[in-house]
Formats: sequence, structure tokens, C-alpha cells
Amino acid sequence: MKKKFSNIYSKINRFYQVYKPRIAQSNKTLRVVYIHYPVNGKDGGRKRPDWFDFELCFKNLYHTLSTSTVPFTVDILMDGSPTDNWILNYSNLTSLHEFARCGGGAPLVQRIYEFIESTEWGNDDIVYIIENDYLHLSTWPEKLVAAINSFGTDNYYSLYDHPDKYTESVYVDLKSKISVSEDMNHWRTTPSTCFSFATTKRTLLEDADIFQIPGILDHLFFTMLGVAKRRKLFTPIPSLSTHCMSKWMAPGIDWQLVGEELS
Repeated sequence: MKKKFSNIYSKINRFYQVYKPRIAQSNKTLRVVYIHYPVNGKDGGRKRPDWFDFELCFKNLYHTLSTSTVPFTVDILMDGSPTDNWILNYSNLTSLHEFARCGGGAPLVQRIYEFIESTEWGNDDIVYIIENDYLHLSTWPEKLVAAINSFGTDNYYSLYDHPDKYTESVYVDLKSKISVSEDMNHWRTTPSTCFSFATTKRTLLEDADIFQIPGILDHLFFTMLGVAKRRKLFTPIPSLSTHCMSKWMAPGIDWQLVGEELS
């Protein structure tokens, strides 16, 4: 039995060594589009973990990017004036774009698309749209690149294993295909997620008609991508990020400890 497991381990290790150079090196640039608005600390209207802080989420995001092997840029789409907001402390690390306040929803979806369309980024670059209240594990950039290499540039990816897929009655009969990426991580297909996701610029441009549906929001957005465009949405197990809402923290990870790593 010991010899059998040793042989299995050797095969897995050889597989990893073959793919390791491909995983660690990417000719694609990761283009992070960070969605922000003038807010500090905690917003009083939502139930957050006691340790939550918007600036902590940004610091975590930038730290995980800067310690990865994946080339990246960060563009902040500011919904409203950044005057006196903590985000100005990071203006030397990012590109800040100020827009008139729209308050989110479908107008923000349209704004995000129009911004991405206007860039000179390569069509094969990975665009990661991320809202300002997420925490990330340190390995997410490499794992995202490996997933896209494995499952295709014409699909969509969320780093958030949304707990509603395990708890809500609407998903009691949900069936997912679970696949293993080239770096030996599990990813599942899922019908929808929040409006924080990644794909290539080319795929986003091809799906312009979905972005421009009047009143489009996240659930309908991913439903239409699946029905009209045959796109798949993949999420990792375990999660690589979490939406910092008390009820909707991604399962299986001590997210407070993740946040405290920057303290």
C-alpha cells in the first residue's frame, strides 16, 4: 500500500513539474478594474464582520497582486469624488478614474463595459472586475491564470465560492461539473455569482450585447451569458476570495486570519 501511494505521489509531482513553468509565467497581463465609491471603514447599511474595513480589502488585494508572479495593472473606477477618501493614498500605485455618481446597478455595469472597451489592453489580457468589499487568498493570481489555461479564454471565472449554492432552496437540485485545473485545483461550474469576475478582454467585447441589456444585473447577466452565448462560469473549491458580508462569507476559510496577515 505504501508503495502504491508513493507511485501516485510521484506521478502527481511529475505532472506539476511539467506544468509549473507554464503556471508561474504568463504572457497575459492581469487588468484589475476596482469598483469603488467614497466610503470609509464600514458602511452602516450592511451586516459586516467585526473586523471588516474597506481599506483592508484594498490593501489585501494589492498585496496579493504585488507578491504574485503575474504581471498586473490596477485601474480604480471611482463612483463619485475621491476627495478626502483613503483611496487617494494609493494613487501612485494605480490609475484613478473619477466618474459622476451613479450609485451602482445597471448604469454602473454599462460604465464598466465602456471603460474596458476604451482601453488599449491586449485582447488576450485577463480582465478582473472586483468590487471593493472582497478579501483574497495570496495565491489567487496564479490559480486564476491556471484555470483560464485549463478551461478556456472564452469562459468566465469568479474567485468566490458563494455559500448560497449550498444553503438556498432555489439551488437544492443544482448540479455542477467539477474539474481539475492544470495546477491541480478544483473548479466547479455554477449558474451565477456577484458582479466580481474575470475573463479576457476579447470575450468581454464579444459579449457587448449582454452588457447593454437595459436593467441588467449580476444574476440575469450570467443567466444570459449561459443561454445566449453558451459561456460557462467557473468558481474554485475552496474559495480564493470572499464577499465580506456576514451571511455570505465563503466557507471553509478563516477570513479574519487572512485579513490579519496585513496587520
